Amino acid sequence: MVYAETQLFLYDLLLMKLLDDGDYKNAKEFGDFVFARLKNVNLRTLDHLGAKAMYFIALANEKLGMLSQVRQLMFESYKTSSLRKDLIGQATITNVILRSYISQNMYEQARQFIIKTNFP
Repeated sequence: MVYAETQLFLYDLLLMKLLDDGDYKNAKEFGDFVFARLKNVNLRTLDHLGAKAMYFIALANEKLGMLSQVRQLMFESYKTSSLRKDLIGQATITNVILRSYISQNMYEQARQFIIKTNFP
């Protein structure tokens, strides 16, 4: 990615605009594109913008009622954030995973997740 920080900042703005306009279907599709781009980049300068993008992706899926379908993707992202020592990413994705569990009344799984992880 050339000028990855600028691109991701613009992607975040576009995701935010789509969510504000209530265009959740396009926000989800664009979020999938952004996630695919994020997987291939390992820059510390993208941690904060990447965490924001992950939150917007989760929010779009939550508004469409598809948050549980993206849970496995969030677990993979959490693992990657942990290995990269990306604290803001870990905190954001932990929040998303817990929201996913709580939205489906899976309180025991949420408790187990909290017990087995450390909030940065």
